Amino acid sequence: MKAFNYILTFFFLLLFFVQLQAQQNKLDSLQKYLATNPIDTSKASTLTLIAKQYIALGDFDKAIASAEQAKILAQKTDFQRCLGNAINTVGVAQMNMGDYDKAMANYKAALIIREKINDQIGIAASNNNMGLIYMNGKGVPVSNSEAFSWYRKSADQGLPLAQHNLAVMYANVLGIKKNEAAAVRWYQKAAEQGIAIAKTN
Repeated sequence: MKAFNYILTFFFLLLFFVQLQAQQNKLDSLQKYLATNPIDTSKASTLTLIAKQYIALGDFDKAIASAEQAKILAQKTDFQRCLGNAINTVGVAQMNMGDYDKAMANYKAALIIREKINDQIGIAASNNNMGLIYMNGKGVPVSNSEAFSWYRKSADQGLPLAQHNLAVMYANVLGIKKNEAAAVRWYQKAAEQGIAIAKTN
C-alpha cells in the first residue's frame, strides 16, 4: 500500500510541475511577443495576459507591475476594453495578496469602464468578483445577500463561474432561501459551460 501511495504522490507532483512548466512556457512566449511587437494596443493586451500568467504562477507583485504597464498603454491609446481588463487584473492580484480594500476599488473601477463600453463579458466578470468579496467578507462585512445579488447579475449574463457560485448559494448558504431546484438548474448551466466541479454537485 505504501508503494501505491508513493507512486500516486509522485504522479501528482509530476503533474503539478508539468502544469507549472506549461505556465512558465506560456509566460516566456508572451514576453517574446511583447518584445517584438511595436503596436501599443497589442502590447497593452499582451501585458495584461502576462499579468494573468503571473497570477497563475503566484507572483502577484509581477502581475501588478505588468497590469500597471498595460493600464498606462491602454490609457495612452484610449483602449478602454484593455484598460478595464488591466484594472480588474490588478484587483485579482490584490485580492490574492489579501489587500481586499484595493481589490474592491479596482473591481469597481473596472466595472465602471466595462459598463461605459458595454463589455458584457467584462461586466459579468466584475460582478462575480464583487460577489466574491462580499461572500468572503474581505474588506467589507460578510453579506450573503449582497454576494447573491452580484452573483445573480453575473450568472444571468452567462458567466459559468458565477452560475456555479449562485448554485452553491442556493444549495448551502445561510441567509439565502434554500432552493434545490434552482441550485440544480444553475449547476447544470455551469457544467454545460465547462465548470467541472459543477458536474459533481
